[in-house]
This record gives sequence, C-alpha cells and structure tokens, in this order.
Amino acid sequence: MKSKSLRNLWAASAILAALAATGVAAEKIKIEKLDDLPRHTYRIEGKATEFIADNAAVQKLAAEVKADLLADLDKYEIPDQTTVLNYYSNLATIALIEGDYAGYEILIGRVRELEDKEAQKLTTGMTGRAFVAAMQAPEAQRQEAYRAAYAAQVNCRTRSSNRS
Repeated sequence: MKSKSLRNLWAASAILAALAATGVAAEKIKIEKLDDLPRHTYRIEGKATEFIADNAAVQKLAAEVKADLLADLDKYEIPDQTTVLNYYSNLATIALIEGDYAGYEILIGRVRELEDKEAQKLTTGMTGRAFVAAMQAPEAQRQEAYRAAYAAQVNCRTRSSNRS
C-alpha cells in the first residue's frame, strides 16, 4: 500500500511533467493575492476525540486534503513562497499519516529547499524523521527509537554548525 501510493504520486508527476514538456498542459491561473486561492472545508462527524481515534476517518480526511492541495498546486501559480512551503509541509504531514515515508522524505526536502531561514532549514523534518524511525522499529522499542533518532539529528546538526 505504501509503495503503491508513492508509485501513483510518481506516475502522476511523470504524466504532468510530460504534458508540460509537450505544451499540452493548461497554463496555471496566476494568483495575485492569497485570498484568490480557494478555501476548502471538510466535514468531520462526531466528537474530535472520537475522530482522532478513528484511523479510517483520519485517512479519509487526509486523502481529501491531499487531493485539494495537489489540485491547487497544479491549477494555480502561487507566487508567495511561504504559501507554497506550507502546502508542501502539509503534504509531508499527510505522507506520514499515510505511512508513505519515502514520499515524506521527498516532500520535506522540497520544504527545506523553499525555506529561506537557515535555522528552519536545519531543523525542518527532524520530528518527522524521528517519527519514521520509531514507526519502523518494533512496537516495544518505538519510544527509544524516536529518542535516538532525534538525538542523532540534533548531534549531527550541532557538529555541522560548529564547523561553520
């Protein structure tokens, strides 16, 4: 399932890239101001605590949000870098929810590229990467795997910044 969603994302990207290269893809609608972007609303049934405990409901909402984010990125030319960064950051979070850890790495890399603050570039994705390490560990070892992965990233970034 995880690799299937990544394959689908790659296939869709390849098709869009091919269409763009041949000039078949429609031109994007230029956004003059952020309020020109569509507002998306989502319906959640029941209490928030029940919703969060319902994996199927969370997955359904994530899929709806993902579809809207990808559609907006495809349809609109968004000049505001922070808005685009937020779109990719949200897509990265959805990849974690879906268990698409390879997709997360790709998307968080895009977020890092868009980030203009050096401190943010260095710390972006640390929590997500630690989460991935935890989820890939046996259940009984997840807490320690998270701690170890997060500490390793902090140590790596600390050594890198001390060399500068």
